[in-house]
Amino acid sequence: MCTRPTPESDEESTPPGTSAPTPPPVDGPTAHTPSVVISKITGANALTDTVSRWKVRGTDLGIFWMGDDATLLTAFGDTFGTWSGDGGGGQEWRSNVLLRSSQLNPSDGITFDSAIEEEDGMARELIPSMKLSGIEMTTIPTAAIAVGGRQYMAFMSVNEWGDPGRWNTNFSRIAYSDDLGETWNYEDGPTWENTEDWSHPFQMVAFAQRDADTLYMFGTPNGRAGTVSLARVASDRILERDAWEYWDGSEWGSDEFAVTPLFDSPASELSVIYNRDLDRWVMVTLQEADGLILRTAPEPTGPWSDATLIADPIDHPSLYGGFIHPASAEGNDIYYAMSEWRTYSVYLLRVTIDADGAIQRPNLVPDHNFEWQLGDEIGAPWTITGAVKQDTIYGASNHFSGITNARLAEAGAEVSQRIWVDPGTRYEAAAFLSVPDGGSGEFGVRGCDGTVLASASTTGNDSYERLLVSADSGECEWLEIYAQSTGDGAVLVDAFSLAERE
Repeated sequence: MCTRPTPESDEESTPPGTSAPTPPPVDGPTAHTPSVVISKITGANALTDTVSRWKVRGTDLGIFWMGDDATLLTAFGDTFGTWSGDGGGGQEWRSNVLLRSSQLNPSDGITFDSAIEEEDGMARELIPSMKLSGIEMTTIPTAAIAVGGRQYMAFMSVNEWGDPGRWNTNFSRIAYSDDLGETWNYEDGPTWENTEDWSHPFQMVAFAQRDADTLYMFGTPNGRAGTVSLARVASDRILERDAWEYWDGSEWGSDEFAVTPLFDSPASELSVIYNRDLDRWVMVTLQEADGLILRTAPEPTGPWSDATLIADPIDHPSLYGGFIHPASAEGNDIYYAMSEWRTYSVYLLRVTIDADGAIQRPNLVPDHNFEWQLGDEIGAPWTITGAVKQDTIYGASNHFSGITNARLAEAGAEVSQRIWVDPGTRYEAAAFLSVPDGGSGEFGVRGCDGTVLASASTTGNDSYERLLVSADSGECEWLEIYAQSTGDGAVLVDAFSLAERE
């Protein structure tokens, strides 16, 4: 049995019939982000080639909803066909686009079947904008839902962008579609005009339902410094502005300004879903100073749980968004879209929770995507063998996420990390590998005696492939994840995970 060294001794025993054990993990920082990266949704290295099919190279947000029983719809924000790099910008700008998918189970990622298109095949802008700063810079979706066969999508009319995390809106409005998102009425829906001091509480919203009778709308002011307020409406009166009611902390009323925040902490870019199995409302928000936050509540009015961090900027330095996938209405796996500003792309992540919002079966890998590293060299908690360097060319076609990934430059080069685990437990491990030069790469898990417990390989893969394996820890109290180059070409690696699975 390979166990943690006791305080009295750092020596390791070697049980009969086994090879010498690998050294235990070095005690140090624990994992910060409990979420697991499942796939890249848009841009270079996404599961779907959104670049060549619909000229969706750089985009953000990723607002999911079920358009009908067989179709997942996803709305994105400002979108560029030719991307300028490092944030939003470029040519072929559309303020919003919509992609469709028949893949309803997100456990292996998301692929798209079609888009709302122009005649030339480019994804079409759904809601036009003037694209004039100080008047109307853009029109960005913030929420969407299907009710009674009709699609409803809230959007904000952005007046101008300010300092990072700050912007002003003209109004928030609900657009609607009766042809599964092909065309939208974006002029006649209920509108919440912003105030003169840019503080209206429902400029960025989220929709959620528990039953067919009532639609709830959770809202924040423009920017990222506001708090969350709550409104509701009968599902057959969504387009009637006067039918909406607002929660003042004790009762519902008609005054949209007589609202009490659901909790005191600042929040933005929120998403909410009712989970039937947990019997809880689940909310994901961006809390600007901390990262992506999850809370749960027994009712939309609360009480809302304390904040649980699900994605930390130390691992994803330019993260924002956090929009929940409709499959999260069941079970305790919450799938959500996370945007990264530097790559200006959208990723699908998974976090597992209980009814109180506490994390279950987190990603155990500290520095799971090399974002803790400084300079070109890769150090602790990683161990390297051979020619291994950081690859910091964000936005290039060989890049996956964040600001950096690792380049294994020759055969035998390897990165590995030893991680404390529970004995007798089944774990699922994954990493993303690209082999752009015709070589080959391997990802796997070793036991504490150095034996490879599970592995997977890829060859000649220009994009990033998610290699997924399962391993039982047996008597070990630590496991080692690794990725290595097994051929002549370089191997690029990123986004590792190791998490217990049922």
